[in-house]
Formats: sequence, structure tokens, C-alpha cells
Amino acid sequence: IPPEHVEDFLWRRQRNHGVNLAALDLLSEGVLSRLILSSDDTSEYGLATQEKRALEARIQLQRGRQPWIYPGADEVGSILVAHFLVETQSLAPDFRVIYTVAGGESIIAAFEDGPVSRTVAWQLFVVHGAVVPVGKRYDVLLIVNPPLGPDADWPRPYTEEERRKRLPQLEAAVQKIWWALQEGKQVAIADVAHANGADNTFFDMLRAEIELSKLAAYAAWNTAGNTIGTAIAQACAALNVQDETAQQEFLVRRIVEDWAYQANVRDEVRDWLEAQTGRREPTAANLDETRVQIETRLQARLAQLPEFVSWRITPGSVRLPWNRTFEIDFDVEKTV
Repeated sequence: IPPEHVEDFLWRRQRNHGVNLAALDLLSEGVLSRLILSSDDTSEYGLATQEKRALEARIQLQRGRQPWIYPGADEVGSILVAHFLVETQSLAPDFRVIYTVAGGESIIAAFEDGPVSRTVAWQLFVVHGAVVPVGKRYDVLLIVNPPLGPDADWPRPYTEEERRKRLPQLEAAVQKIWWALQEGKQVAIADVAHANGADNTFFDMLRAEIELSKLAAYAAWNTAGNTIGTAIAQACAALNVQDETAQQEFLVRRIVEDWAYQANVRDEVRDWLEAQTGRREPTAANLDETRVQIETRLQARLAQLPEFVSWRITPGSVRLPWNRTFEIDFDVEKTV
């Protein structure tokens, strides 16, 4: 790596770390009433992890208000909106949390430095959510499909051992979801088996057994913190829905992006690009054609879900913000 690039990278990290330290000062001085220092990509080793530890050491010396520091980043906008909603509506939602696999709560997800149960606890804390035991009344059933392990950073088929262990437990979890929906319960699903996309095996079970449109929330994207926070935020919004169409639109977008695109279409399009050009990413010459390929494939996947027959990908809306296939944006719309 050229030295000037390393120097630029380290300088940018140092600048960001300085901003975080300054934010701690503002919190201590009472300028800020809330401060979340979310920590994305902080697995056991790395510069981000070192910076997180330095911030935690600084926090130990700080008086007054304490910041909230936990895994996440991209979902923070959603979770802060949910925080605002529950505070302004004087809500304190109770969550029943079920992990689809026994012992799943203790597994560490890719890009994180603690068990997934800790990530769940922090995201619930931000929205004043409490975990209630079996037998107690709850507002939301949160189903967490736990990580396959700290190296599960891309969607992939199960190994034979994983199939033997997981499939019976996933089937039991889907039955619990079915019964909860039959009883009119709010059900949110956070699928963090893999980073960067849905668990196809679990999703296929879900769409075969339940009506996906009845879910309060679904998420299965990027890191565990991103997914869990997004699912919890939408579940909080679902407790007092004032615009059912907007609620359904967000659900459709998450399913299309997290299952259809991240777990399936992204690799399909990369394979198509490689067959056409020998590259797995678009160039300026084929960017428009790549967007058309993505839109066509996303629409075909959405058409596989009969409960969303009245929704479609808005024609011409697919966007690649960084001119690469890793991330995507698009619009959906009702046709009737």
C-alpha cells in the first residue's frame, strides 16, 4: 500500500476519533442530552476496536451523563426515530426475545466483539424496551436467527452439520411465529445468521409457512447491529401505526433489499457481469445495463411473494450510489 494512502487513512481515522472525543466533552458539559457512539466493524482486532477501547477508557473518567456505546452504525437514524416515538408517546415496549437456535444468544457475530445478546440488549435499551420472560404479557415477539459464527460474513449454504443442527430448530421457530401471528401478536424478525444478507434457508421456511405481510418488522442486512436495530425500530413504529401503507412499504423494501438483493440478486448480477466483461463490478460503459439487470431480477423475486402482489419495484428507480454492487437503493410502489 503506498505510504501516502496509509497516511491519509490514519489521518482520517484520527480526525474522526477527535470528533468523538469532542462529543464526549459536549455531553459532559450538558450541551448534549443524549449521545450514541455506535461502533461498527469492531471485531477483536483493528483500529476501530482500539479507538473504541480508548473511548471507553475516557468514559470511565467522565462525570455526569454517560454515552451509549454499542455495536451498530447504519441503523442509528432509525433507532433514534424509534427512541423519539416511544418517548413522545410514553411507551415502554415489552419484548419477548426468542433465538431460533439454542445457545444462539452467546454467539459473536462477524464484525462485532461481544455476544449477539449484548447487541440485542443495547438496541432495546435505546428504545426503553424490556425483555420479559415466558408467560408474561409482551408487546413484540422478537425472533433472532443467530450468527453461524464470527466468520459468517456473507450469505452461503449451510454445511451438513449446520443443517442437522439448525433445520429442526428453525422449523420450531417458524411454528412459534405462525402461532403468534394467528393470535394477532406483533412479530419482528432479525436474521443475523450471516452478515450482508438473509439466511435463504430460514427465509424459504418463513415464506412457505407464514404471511410475510403480517410481520411488524423484518431485517437481515450488513452487521448484526444494523439488522437488530432496524428490526426493533420498525417494531416500535408498528405499535402505533398511523400510516399502514408506509409500514408495508418499509417492510417490502427490507425484504427486497435484504433477501432478494443481498442474499441472491447481488451475486447473480456479479456472475452476469463476469460472464460479460470478466469483471464482477460495473464500469461506466455498462452501468445502466447493470441497473436494468438488477431491477428485472428484483421484480422477479418480489413476484414470488404473493402477499406483496400489489407492490412493484418503481420502474427506473434502481440506483448504485457508489457505482458498485455492494450497496443499492431503489423505490417500491403500490400498483393497486
